[in-house]
Amino acid sequence: FKKNPGFSSRIGSHILFPDYSTKELQKILDFMAHAEGVNLTQDAQEKVKDILSSAVETENFGNARFARGLLEQALIAQGSRLATMGDIDTAPNSQELCTLLPEDFCEPRNVLREKPQVGFRV
Repeated sequence: FKKNPGFSSRIGSHILFPDYSTKELQKILDFMAHAEGVNLTQDAQEKVKDILSSAVETENFGNARFARGLLEQALIAQGSRLATMGDIDTAPNSQELCTLLPEDFCEPRNVLREKPQVGFRV
């Protein structure tokens, strides 16, 4: 609506949905992780909190999609980490297979970056 003032006048009613807080996003991520059968260590929880706190302050923030993307990237990173743990004799145990560590989490690329401006500068 802010980007196209004429669009706002075409819609009779508006429903505003407030953004999730950092705490709410962390609960959403924990719920999704539980559904995937994985847990986060306390250190991983702290890192997620820091990442989400930064994200919440960003303009055009994607809310729960961001939390889902963060978890999906962490699961991929976990898989890569576990794949390089060693040979068949030192395969990860069941607890390692379902535990996400701080190093599995990183700020998703292209999410916290400013959006490029379209048009001409005057």
